[in-house]
Amino acid sequence: KYLDCHHIPLVAFKNQEGYNSVYIPNAFSPSGDEINDDFGIFGVESSITHMKIYNMWGEKIFDRKGINPRWDGSYLNLPCQSGVYLYFIDYVDYAGKNHEKHGSVVLLD
Repeated sequence: KYLDCHHIPLVAFKNQEGYNSVYIPNAFSPSGDEINDDFGIFGVESSITHMKIYNMWGEKIFDRKGINPRWDGSYLNLPCQSGVYLYFIDYVDYAGKNHEKHGSVVLLD
């Protein structure tokens, strides 16, 4: 493996009160070991309402609405290649306020 996935840094966003309301991992490894096997947000009383993932060519490979969708690193039921993918996430925080976040995530094999 490339790194110990128990210690992957997280991107933290602060709400107006200064508390960390949501954490978005910057890497995951869908290896089946039940450690960082999928991608989504983590947060206290925060939930995703819509998540989209794009590959490096701009092709949308994941698009889910609902409560806390998670991407397993696959497209059309096949594993995606290791690399950088772009995410666009809409979520609701603990106060019921809607937010949009975007960035990149590394899929490790």
